[in-house]
Amino acid sequence: MSASITCCARTSPATTTRMNKPQAVLFDLDGTLLDTAPDMLAALEQLAEENQRPYRIDYQRQKHLITRGAQSLIKAVFGQIDTHQLAALRQRYLQLYRRQLGTKTRLFDGVGMLLENLQQREISWGIVTNKPGWLCTPLIQSIPELAAAQVLVAGDTLNVAKPHPAPLLHAASALACIPEHCVYVGDAHTDMLAATAAAMPAAVALWGYLDDNDQPSAWRATLLEHPGDLLTWL
Repeated sequence: MSASITCCARTSPATTTRMNKPQAVLFDLDGTLLDTAPDMLAALEQLAEENQRPYRIDYQRQKHLITRGAQSLIKAVFGQIDTHQLAALRQRYLQLYRRQLGTKTRLFDGVGMLLENLQQREISWGIVTNKPGWLCTPLIQSIPELAAAQVLVAGDTLNVAKPHPAPLLHAASALACIPEHCVYVGDAHTDMLAATAAAMPAAVALWGYLDDNDQPSAWRATLLEHPGDLLTWL
């Protein structure tokens, strides 16, 4: 692969210089490597129809809900409901999503090139996500570019998930990399909080599922407009 990379990375006050070559790069999954919103929102629409709650999916307006997890998706349709009902709807939602897992999910443009370049540079990479293992494992295995990940830490791998730093530290340890020599890339504030707590340099995937109310410039991380910008920053 010989395409040149044009740098569009913007730096926050926390990061003002180019990094030394890292030992590893860790990525969030939904909204960073994969555009899973079409499948996840389609499952939400099915859940709404089953419960006589017509809900029109608008990808651009609702994709940011993905970052906040299944409960936020359900509350967008059903509002504030009791804990028991929320748990039952969440279970049904995940069943519906599992049935169409990966149907319309795709790598974001430029991600395949990015991962290939990391391998060419002999930089280890892996995935740290809050998505449960029984969903993210088959999804990742169905996408050849992601099946090459050298570590996967799912939302249920440990007894804590992001924004706790433990999943990032666990992944770094699996790659025999000290946190300061890893980079974490994600599209949510919780990703940046986890990276900061892990003493790991971080970058925001601005192509992901950010909300209009998000303020990534305040997250003390490097801002990336496009996946290829990570290579220039590194």
